[in-house]
Amino acid sequence: MNRSWLIMRWALPPLVHLFISEWAALFIRQQKGGSSAAAVTLGAVCSMAALYFLRRLDERICGSGNGTRAQRFRLWRCVASCGVGAVFSLAGARLMEAAGLFGHFSNAPQEALFASPLPFLIAGPGLLVPFCEELVYRQMTQQWLKSLIPAPAAVIASSLLFALCHGNMLQFLYALPMGLALGWLCETEAGLPGAVCFHAGANLAAIAAARLL
Repeated sequence: MNRSWLIMRWALPPLVHLFISEWAALFIRQQKGGSSAAAVTLGAVCSMAALYFLRRLDERICGSGNGTRAQRFRLWRCVASCGVGAVFSLAGARLMEAAGLFGHFSNAPQEALFASPLPFLIAGPGLLVPFCEELVYRQMTQQWLKSLIPAPAAVIASSLLFALCHGNMLQFLYALPMGLALGWLCETEAGLPGAVCFHAGANLAAIAAARLL
């Protein structure tokens, strides 16, 4: 096994995802009628394609079964994870509002995102983005970090990266506890499917709250 690759590989998924997301945002801004949700949808689709090749490269260098374990799909766990994620999202937003954080920090990027056409919001931030980000931060970065540091430290480190990549202070404060919850969930029997459903439930709840409340 290539020791240098083992040490550096954990940083590649978030870097690849960040680079592709920035490219997608730039590309969509140049298109007439482009929206923030269209940009994140394009970024998620292109990132997943790049992550597939990165995963194949890792398997070629390190061999198959490199620190990840197979997860069995359980419908009831996924439904429960989705519901808990929705509650987590709404409760977190309410706590941030009660703390007066919305008055101290700008949330303009998120507001622009929620102003996008609803089909793009549901398909992109609601469904594709949670799947993509869980591949990046939990299935790849967190699992690969576990080959270097203990699992709790890997959860914390991947959660910090997840929060930092959300781009502003409000989203950092929201995404950090979310990342910790997702990282812990990924280490339980719920695994990656549970984390994806939790994340999707949280995002869909935030979309519904922004549109209906």
